[in-house]
Amino acid sequence: MTSVKDEWGMECPNCHKDDRFKVEISVMAILCVDGTDPVGDQTWDEDSFCCCSHCDWNGTVDEAKLAHEGTEGIERPARDCSVPHEEVFRRPMLTLIDGVALNQSNPETFQIPTDEEKANIKPGDSVKIGIADHDEQFWVTIETVAEEHFFGRVDNHLLTDEISFGETITFQKRHVLTI
Repeated sequence: MTSVKDEWGMECPNCHKDDRFKVEISVMAILCVDGTDPVGDQTWDEDSFCCCSHCDWNGTVDEAKLAHEGTEGIERPARDCSVPHEEVFRRPMLTLIDGVALNQSNPETFQIPTDEEKANIKPGDSVKIGIADHDEQFWVTIETVAEEHFFGRVDNHLLTDEISFGETITFQKRHVLTI
């Protein structure tokens, strides 16, 4: 019997099991009155969000591959695995404000943290991000930093009901509006 480690080169950095992961994928779908019909290929890459089905560790595919490769010297902060993976995957995708794009189109009026400042974000820091569809900004306390992605918990109450205080959210450096 092959495992996820044998097939995809991944294992959980937390519990070291390698037989079952949930991975965030992209797929095209036809939307119709009856629901959705997926069409075409399903894609995912090293930056895709993934979650261990055994211990609820969550991170990126690349982190799970690094765990399998046994890479030494890579700092992996401890993760809070208390949010059930079903909760993480049940939430619809949010369209977040792209701070980099807004800064590039309005450099005089829309300031964002520098790349160096974003590179120094660490667990425990608070950053502000926003939901594009609602033009609502909110604070997130960082729990884990993984390359270009951050994993954190919403740190204030929002007007929208798409995400709530205390929920886990994954986002990229380009979404950071304020530190």
